[in-house]
Amino acid sequence: MKAGSLRNRITLMKPTVADDGHGQQVPTFQDVATVFCSDQPLSMRGIAAVRDGIVAGTEANVSYRWVAIRYRGDVRNDWRVRFVGGRRDGMVGEIMDAREDNKRDELALVVKLVNP
Repeated sequence: MKAGSLRNRITLMKPTVADDGHGQQVPTFQDVATVFCSDQPLSMRGIAAVRDGIVAGTEANVSYRWVAIRYRGDVRNDWRVRFVGGRRDGMVGEIMDAREDNKRDELALVVKLVNP
């Protein structure tokens, strides 16, 4: 993976549980790391990779992104990302799929924007 293609940044967030102050445990997300990434709209090829999660047009207005980062072994499908800077600054996305390449130097994430 060439460093020149990593022009954007995201913060990786893992799910956790926190106390709400009233004795209740509520699900939340904790920042893990801010990393450089490449960010592209999801092509038809990428949509085919996650078509099982898209049900017959019910998510027609949902925005999907193809985000590539340097390989990390800890990223899971239940994590989220928050975009840092640029046009999508502050937007949050759910990781729908995380795929490593054969050389384990890149991790490709299919991200569904939660608040487009």
